[in-house]
Amino acid sequence: MADSFNKMTDSMESIIRTEQGVAEISNIILPLLRLKDINQDVVHRLMKISNSDMGALYVLNKEKSKFEHLVSVGIDATLVKSFDAHYREGEFGKAIIEKKISHIKDIPPDTIFKFKTITGTAIPKEIITIPVIVENQVAAVISLASLKKYPPEILGILDNSFSAINVVFSNLLANEEIYKLNEEIKEKNIDLQNQTEELQNQTEELQAQSDELQEQNIELDVQKREVEEANRLKSEFLSNMSHELRTPLNSIMALSRTLIMQAKDKISSEENKYLEIIERNGKNLLNLINDILDLSKIEAGKLEITLQTFSINSIIQNIKENLSSIAEEKEIKIYLDLADNLPKIESDPEKVYQILQNVIGNAVKFTQKGSVTISTDVDENQMVVKVIDTGIGISQEELPYVFEEFRQADGSTSRQFEGTGLGLAIVHKLVNGLGGKIEAQSELGKGSIFTIYLPLKWSGDIESEKITNLSKSWEFNQKEKAAKDTTFDESKNIEKKKIKENPRILIVEDNEEAIIQIKMILENEGYLVDVANSGRAALDYTQHTIPDGIILDLMMPEIDGFEVLENIRSTSRTADIPVLILTAKDLTAEDFKKLSANNIQQLLYKGAINKDELIFKIKLMLKRGVKDEQKSESKEPKEISREKKKLNILQTKVLLKKEGLPTILVAEDNPDNMITTRAVLKDKYNLIEAVDGEAALEKAQSDLPNLILMDISLPKIDGLTVVKFLKESETTKGIPVIALTARAMKGDREKTIRAGCDDYISKPIDPEMMLGKIDEWIRKKGISDK
Repeated sequence: MADSFNKMTDSMESIIRTEQGVAEISNIILPLLRLKDINQDVVHRLMKISNSDMGALYVLNKEKSKFEHLVSVGIDATLVKSFDAHYREGEFGKAIIEKKISHIKDIPPDTIFKFKTITGTAIPKEIITIPVIVENQVAAVISLASLKKYPPEILGILDNSFSAINVVFSNLLANEEIYKLNEEIKEKNIDLQNQTEELQNQTEELQAQSDELQEQNIELDVQKREVEEANRLKSEFLSNMSHELRTPLNSIMALSRTLIMQAKDKISSEENKYLEIIERNGKNLLNLINDILDLSKIEAGKLEITLQTFSINSIIQNIKENLSSIAEEKEIKIYLDLADNLPKIESDPEKVYQILQNVIGNAVKFTQKGSVTISTDVDENQMVVKVIDTGIGISQEELPYVFEEFRQADGSTSRQFEGTGLGLAIVHKLVNGLGGKIEAQSELGKGSIFTIYLPLKWSGDIESEKITNLSKSWEFNQKEKAAKDTTFDESKNIEKKKIKENPRILIVEDNEEAIIQIKMILENEGYLVDVANSGRAALDYTQHTIPDGIILDLMMPEIDGFEVLENIRSTSRTADIPVLILTAKDLTAEDFKKLSANNIQQLLYKGAINKDELIFKIKLMLKRGVKDEQKSESKEPKEISREKKKLNILQTKVLLKKEGLPTILVAEDNPDNMITTRAVLKDKYNLIEAVDGEAALEKAQSDLPNLILMDISLPKIDGLTVVKFLKESETTKGIPVIALTARAMKGDREKTIRAGCDDYISKPIDPEMMLGKIDEWIRKKGISDK
């Protein structure tokens, strides 16, 4: 009985110790929150509860490829290492496979569980391996080893603690994942915060840059306005300077010309020569002023291009003729080596003429003996003009500066031969403006070679071309416009003035010298002349007197010419008075628009007043008034008007049919152009007029004129069609036909020649050139021109 009691007592004590061991293990592992909390102290306490001499913990890595050593106690550190998760042998294999506690008694000699002693290393007697199961997978391994046998109660303690160990380790691994996620979130938050700060910094930088850019834009805008204002002031200055320079110069030239005309028979030939010197040098000075103003306008970006298609060889031939007398006086030769079948160039003929006139003129001027040779050729899409002279040449020191302003030794000769030092500078800028280049080669004492390259077709800024067309071709555009529209309102009941034997002209001018010159010219031609010295005086004058025409200066104090013009046009009594503008002002495109809006078609610049041109423009201006009067008379009853028309036609035929003179048929639908042509031709030829293609064809076939001037753009039947009909007819095919056209596009001349025209004249018409061409064809046909 006592034995049974003792056994029961021992059993109870074993159970108590087991429960105490389980409780101790729970006390050790339950406080753990992270794997890192499992340190050597924790392992050592587990070893103490289980009477173990060695202990180690291995955890499956994230990739589930290895069990990595986390912590160990009592084992030789040189032997502890991680092992392959798929390893199924040795101390760990059985526990991993069976997923339960493994108790190994036969320990292999190569075990890693070796205990260091004073005499060496000792192999444990038994090893207990506890697998930690998480989601049915071995997630960790706890190994305990003892140099003695484990008592049964120790195995009981571990078996009873197995579930708690798994739960705790599951929580630890879960917490580890959560911690890692938290750490990742923290890192991402930190990265996000850093990115936010960086973005904020970038935003602040961008804002700063934006503020700086805005300030720069404001500054640029201010600078732009300042530049625009400076350009406006410069343009205004140039315009005013043009007036201020030309006005006193006009006085010098006007009075010298007046004295020459009035005192020719009253002074000696020597005194007359003095006056001619004054006039000639006045013209030279005017050319110099024009050069300076041209250069200033180019530098201010005001270079204006008027495109036309033309022959550069013709320009060179024209310049040669102009310079031939000077060359003959100096006993030098001018040779032309012009390429045959040279294509026409589409550029600005006026500026090309100015370029070539300067360069060729310089060559003649600086050549004392020998010759000047001008050659032309085409190199790809460029026209090449070479001017070679045997003159004084240019030194190598001066050659690099030959195109700079005010290089006196190499100055230009724009219509005069005194050196200004500006001509070649203007040439260089004009060539650049036309899209070309100019080169110079020279040797002192042997001569020079200037080579000019110009594109066959100018392709610059179209807007400047438009402005140029407005200003340069303004007068002729106005004439064409006047032919299509009624110039003055016929509904106004205004008394029309017929051209009298002595028409009355009002001169509105504040410059006495200009008044003297113009008044003398007009009075010598039989005109009655009144003078208003200011804009106010002119307006007062027109309140009580209506002149036949007005010559109006634009630049006057208080009330300028523009205001006077607007007042005249806005009052019914004076709205129809023809006005000729006289100015020294360098007119802008805006000025031309104002003049156009006030129906001005006649313009004359001071400083270049020519008697013949002045009288021609006044007559043309007054004849417009006759046209208006004829329109007002057309309001008579139809029967009377018809009879008058017949009578007028008969009178016209009688007046125009001058015995012995060749007869010319003029086909022109623009009344102003017809008046101009009539004024040029009426004294030398009998004229027949036709205002449309039908009339031209009929009159050519009935009257058989000696020559026909044919406008290309005619109503009813166009001019080229009329020419084809005439050239196909046996009776009219021998009549020479000269085409008149304002068109200047490439191929227009060839088109007219193919249609059957014998020659070609471009509008605006140069009277001398027209007369020369007509005379040439009259002589070719052997017609009498008495």
